[in-house]
Amino acid sequence: MRVATYDGFMNGFHTFIEKPQIAPNGKIYICTGNSTRYLHTIEKPNEKGLACDLRQHSFRLKTFNTGVPHFPFYSLGADTCYTTSISSPRSEYEIKIYPNPANEYLTIKNESKTKEDLEIEIVDLLGKKVMSKKSFNEKIDIRNIENGVYFIMLKNKEGEIIYKEKLRISK
Repeated sequence: MRVATYDGFMNGFHTFIEKPQIAPNGKIYICTGNSTRYLHTIEKPNEKGLACDLRQHSFRLKTFNTGVPHFPFYSLGADTCYTTSISSPRSEYEIKIYPNPANEYLTIKNESKTKEDLEIEIVDLLGKKVMSKKSFNEKIDIRNIENGVYFIMLKNKEGEIIYKEKLRISK
């Protein structure tokens, strides 16, 4: 099913509908394939057909661009458009998570001197939360999570992220 036809808009060059990329906000941004200041957006990518709401040249960039921008994962601690690394855990916490890759269960051990409950979050690569629970030391059932690459984050009672790790689920 066709959800849009190029409307002929030009910004120095044609603003064709080319390379799409999903962003952390859940929208799909589409570059034009040429050096323009615009991106197209799909506002509701989970809706079928015309309900997906593809909007041509709806997002104006500050500079000319030939591709899709880099989308950082702010929920994983990124603070600039150039940050992609995951920081190491704070030193007062000794956390062990295993096995990784995991298939049915994941063990989280808090071996630090501070024996506090931690909030455990597992998010997909788009930052969407797939699991959240409070725990101290626990074996967690992950059988309901699909195969893939995720990030696991542990937060203290103040909500600070004290540990982050890439997690692979492979059944």
